[in-house]
Formats: sequence, structure tokens, C-alpha cells
Amino acid sequence: MSAPIGGYIVRLLRQVDAARHHAQTMAWIDPLTGLLNRRRMSAFAARVLSPARRQGADCAVALVDIDDFKKINDAFGHGAGDAVLKHVGRALREAGGGADMVARWGGEEFVVLMPGAAIDEARDRAQRLRAAVEQLAVAAGGGRPVRCTISIGVATAGHLDTFEQMVN
Repeated sequence: MSAPIGGYIVRLLRQVDAARHHAQTMAWIDPLTGLLNRRRMSAFAARVLSPARRQGADCAVALVDIDDFKKINDAFGHGAGDAVLKHVGRALREAGGGADMVARWGGEEFVVLMPGAAIDEARDRAQRLRAAVEQLAVAAGGGRPVRCTISIGVATAGHLDTFEQMVN
């Protein structure tokens, strides 16, 4: 009789572990874009910045905003706006350097953390991000392509800066 109970307990433990993993994913990942969310990026950035500051290593952050996003929603509908957010998120992730982390910050804003990047390199990366997004043509209702541009602000970490200070 202990073998069936043992099997049942193992199944329950697997279900609990799967539920925990699912809840953790929901808490860390933006459901629309599949990118990190604000909470997870803030925690991740704090872990990256602390040793970088101690070692005197460079680190930059880019705050990205989709220009006139409300006009996209108004002209093409919220479904098209969601598609634009997904495509912009993917373009930022693909155009960023291999070590860069991309998160949806909120609404139509994204954050790109660039460990090891000094200001000149961060500016160059920001230009690549901008160019990648400008090349997008997202299919909207009626087959009309939606194009968008982004504005990007770049900051580097000083010895006392927190991630939130860099973003601000």
C-alpha cells in the first residue's frame, strides 16, 4: 500500500513544483511581449549593478518609448497596438547585444540594461535599437502596415547610482 501512496505524493509534489514555476513566470514575465517585466528587471539590474560598481565596471541603461503610441491605437485599434508592442519588444531583444537584457517597463516603454557598456558604446547600441524598430512594418487590420519610431534616453551608472536612478 505504500507504493501507491508514494506515487501519489510524487505526483502531488510535481504538480506543486509546476504551479510554483508557473506563478514565478507570471510574476516575472510580461504576458504580452514575453520580455522581463519591470519588477524582474529591477531585481536583475540590482544584482548586476552592485558588483559592477565595486569593480568599477561600466554599465548603461536605455529607456525606450514608442513615439505617438496612442495614435497607433486610435488609428489601427488596440489589437494593432498590441502587435506593435510585441514586434518592438522582439526587435529590441534581437538588436541588442548578447549580454543586454530587455524588459517591458510599462505601457509603451521598454528598458534595455547594457552591462559593460560605457556611454559611447551605449549610444551606438541605442542607434542600432532605433534603426531596428524603424525598419518594422507590423501588419494591422486591413493589411495596412503600421510603422513606428522610438525615442531613447541613455544613462550610465555612477558609483552611487541605483538602477531606478539611472532610469529616472
